[in-house]
Amino acid sequence: MSFDVPDAERRIAEKAEEQFEELSGRLKLAVEHLDYLYLPFKNHNATDSDQLVEHARLFRRYRLRVRTNFERIRKKAKYCLALMSEFQTDTSTEEMMKSFVGNIELVERQVNTFLSLFSNLSSPEFRNNVISTIDAIRKTVSQLRQMINDRILDHIDTNILAKNWMSEFTGEAEGKVQEKTPLLIELFKERQKAIQKG
Repeated sequence: MSFDVPDAERRIAEKAEEQFEELSGRLKLAVEHLDYLYLPFKNHNATDSDQLVEHARLFRRYRLRVRTNFERIRKKAKYCLALMSEFQTDTSTEEMMKSFVGNIELVERQVNTFLSLFSNLSSPEFRNNVISTIDAIRKTVSQLRQMINDRILDHIDTNILAKNWMSEFTGEAEGKVQEKTPLLIELFKERQKAIQKG
């Protein structure tokens, strides 16, 4: 049994879907940005703490960019939650959003830990801490993106917008059938045109 979704709710659900897709993309880009530091540290076992301190300004700029990336993610996540609050009366939506919030908060804590590492570039454990913290962020972000793509977007499509493959297929098939004019009618119209020109 399916119910018609009011137009206002449908627009909110479509906007939420769009925003979650954008959030997933921003998460992917933020993790790719972490690779600028991760890959050189992972590929080179020895790091000279004097060199790290010498390039402190570069590390500050990198840290600022990471913080900015994740602040934008946090704002986007809040906007997604605000849109989904329209559907919080549904218990499955509410539970999913609680799980989503928990994952966002975990990413936020891990990023704050990562950012705090830059206060002591001369630490002998700086390299190892950077690698392990980025690994943790990557894992959590991967799980969060999977949740968005596999659970949240599917939930919006199936339970809020009531989309399924059959309704999409039927809509496409009806459009094709309605566009096609029977051959006899086409021939009759062409003959009429020919007579009128004639």
